[in-house]
Order: sequence, then structure tokens, then C-alpha cells
Amino acid sequence: MTDRAKKSNNLFDFATSELSQDAFFCWSLNWLAVKEDTEDPYYKYGKAMLDLFLGEHKKDIYKEVEVLKQFNRIDVLVLFKDNQDNQYALIIEDKTNTSEHNEQIENYKNQLNDALSKDENIGYKNLPGNQIYTAYVKTGIMYTDDLDMKNKVNTTINLDKLLKFLDLFYENSNQTISTIKSNIFLDYYKYLHGINDFQNEIIDNFKKNQYVENYESTNTEFGYKNIFQDPYAQYCFLKKIFGENDENQNFSESSKNDEIIFKSRIYSGSNKDGTKWTQYCFWEKQFETNILPQEKDEHESYALFWRIDNATMNKEIYPYLALRYYDKNINKYPPSPNNENNDKCRQNIFNKLQGYITENKIDENEFFLKKESRKGSVERNLLYIPIRNLDGISLTEISKVLHAINSKLTTYCKTEFENIK
Repeated sequence: MTDRAKKSNNLFDFATSELSQDAFFCWSLNWLAVKEDTEDPYYKYGKAMLDLFLGEHKKDIYKEVEVLKQFNRIDVLVLFKDNQDNQYALIIEDKTNTSEHNEQIENYKNQLNDALSKDENIGYKNLPGNQIYTAYVKTGIMYTDDLDMKNKVNTTINLDKLLKFLDLFYENSNQTISTIKSNIFLDYYKYLHGINDFQNEIIDNFKKNQYVENYESTNTEFGYKNIFQDPYAQYCFLKKIFGENDENQNFSESSKNDEIIFKSRIYSGSNKDGTKWTQYCFWEKQFETNILPQEKDEHESYALFWRIDNATMNKEIYPYLALRYYDKNINKYPPSPNNENNDKCRQNIFNKLQGYITENKIDENEFFLKKESRKGSVERNLLYIPIRNLDGISLTEISKVLHAINSKLTTYCKTEFENIK
């Protein structure tokens, strides 16, 4: 238990899962079902939250509201009628630190009528598609895939938008329209503000061009001495250098070489020990697998990306930024002098990239350190930057150098590897 948790004993310092957040949204929305007085502060609060999740599809009046949790695997399902007794459904997909996968929301929407028809107690059947709304709510980091959800759902809600909404019902806010005094509300409100305050500290630290030295958060729950142990710091750093959804990095589809329509993106994952890494992928290409036995997928991806992560040396943690080339089968078919298809071999692509970087003296910038890849890895280092080498250098200057590298390599890849199948 942290010092902060001991002092405040905030429920949401312990209840950090998506299920806990689901429960908070259900509790908030359910005031529409249990309060009859439309002037009651809690009714106003529930209505305002439903308005928020519905966005431009909000209604003047909500009748017979029913809030269901984990109905047919949907995080939160809200069923309601308008003042003309038309029936509606709102599917809420709620995330904290993960992202939507496998077209979850679309599948939920397509399966909803069938699931509703099997429950005679609900009384909702054959809802038209335009009366089933969808909302994507994420209080964690909005990576590229999360930002793209705006094209898949009716409404997206991020941490900032949710906090601005909650401010309207917090008694000490300058914009209060009604006061909610429940400890459940107050705990959640303060918990989210704690996350927001910590993220603002990271941004302020970057503005000083200090990325490693002497950083320690004043927020005792997030007391990182190495700022890059936190995924938000990793994300913020990459976003400030490379931007989000850089349109200049988008590729067009080509039937000639099966190059996918690719949009540069930032995303995150975990190492085997549970520590976090974040990547900015700026080039990806699909090749036919005709140099391997046919597998389940007819294509395999090759990618270039910048990865920010942490290395451990003598029990000390050292953050780094590495430009890497990825191919999961790079070790299976090494180049051979006797192989007439040598140029098609996977490892040869990596070797060509290495040669291009050396010939063009890209790796001679003082930022870089020679760093061999781990033996047998499917991710190979092309460039390696200890973050300590960047301390005191502005993000603008770093961005200029790395963007130039990305541009050169992207052009080289699209030209050199165009006909590889």
C-alpha cells in the first residue's frame, strides 16, 4: 500500500480494473432508473452521463432506463426509451489500459438483437441498426488504434473528456451544475485526477528537456525515478517526437507488391517480466510467403519501428530508444552464396538496411551507440540511443534528426524492396 493510499484510502487505488470502472459507470447511469424526480442532483448526473456517452444522439427524455453489466459479454449495456416510446440500446466498451480487439464492438452490435430476443424479461426485440448506439470509453493512454475508434463507434470518450464531465458535479469546481457528494463519485473523481496530475508532471518535465536525470514525481503513488518506466512517459516522448498518425508516412495500396495501406502508429506492450515498452512503427510491408512453406496466413509482415524500453545493467535501469527491423522468421533462412534467390532471403533485407545506414553515415550522429541485437532475436537493432545521451537536447531537435532518418529509410525500403515477394 502506498503512502497516498494510506492517507486517502481511495477505493479506486485498489479497484483499478476495467470491471471496477464498469461498475462505476453502471452505478452512475443507474440513477436514471432509481430516481423519479428529474430535478434530483443524482438524476441530473445520470442523465448527463448518458448524454455524454450518446453524444450527438442524446435524447431530451429517457424513459424506462435499464442498465445491464456483462450482458452477452458487453461491458455496459443501456436500454431506454424516448418520449415517444421508441426503444434504443447503447453499447459501452470500457477500457483502462488495453485496447479494443477482434472487432469487439461491431460483433456485439451484430449479435445484440439475437441475444435480446432470448430474454423474454427484457422486452427489446428487433432494434433497427440506427437505434443501437456504440461508445468507446478509455481512461488510459489513447494509442493510435484507440484514436481510430472514432471511425468505428458513435462516441469516443478519453480521460480529458471524462474529467471535464465529472468537474460539472464536483462541489469545488468552478463549473459545477449540480453537486454529487457520494464517496464513490469523489473517490473516482480524485483517482482520475491523480492520473491526470501525474501525466501533466511528465509533460512539464519534457518541456525542460530532462528525460532521465533526477526525476521523481511529487505524486507519491507514481514515484518513478526513471521516468521511462511509466508507459505514459514512453508514449508522450514518442508522440512529441514523431506525432500521432503522421500523414506523410501513409502508404498507398499496390497490387504489384501487395503493400498494405499503412498508417504509422504508436502502440504498447509488455516484456516477459511485465515491464512496458512502447513503439512507433513507420514502415510495414507484407510479402508473400513463397520462400517458406505455406502457413495459415498468406502474408507476413516486415516492419521498421522505434522502440522505447529499459535495459538493466548492474541492477540499474537504463532507458533507451532503438530503431529496429522486425521479421519473425529472420533466423530461419539465412542468405547463402549458392542460393539464386538470395535477395529474397529475410536476413538479407536486414543486412541491406544496415549497409544503407552505414553508407549514408546515418549512424554517425553523436546520439547513437553501437549495440548488437540479442542473438536469435526476431527484432534486430539498426540504431540505438541511450536516453541519457538526449538529456538537455530539445524534443524539436531530436524530432528533426529522427524524422529525417525515417524519411530516408522509408524511401529506400519502398524502392529497394518493391519487387520482393
